[in-house]
Amino acid sequence: MKALILAVVFVFVAIPVAKANNIFCKERTEVVADLDKHYQENKTGGGLSSTGVMIEVFVSDKGSWTVLITRPDGLSCIASHGRHWRNISPPDKKDKT
Repeated sequence: MKALILAVVFVFVAIPVAKANNIFCKERTEVVADLDKHYQENKTGGGLSSTGVMIEVFVSDKGSWTVLITRPDGLSCIASHGRHWRNISPPDKKDKT
């Protein structure tokens, strides 16, 4: 019964949230080309998650940013995007203050 309730909550909460956030999915090569063409965003970092999907961050010189999630089959979805990105340098390991 608890699993059924959770499934119903997921359908009525998560799906409308995804639609409200305008989740956008296409082949990775197309999404990356669109990010470059329309926002001048380039890949600045990323990694492989424990579930096997690739997480990447694209950033422009103007501060716009996009988080892209790519499945092993090449389908990529924009997980989040925004403005005012800033890079933070890691602290100097020699400086312990």
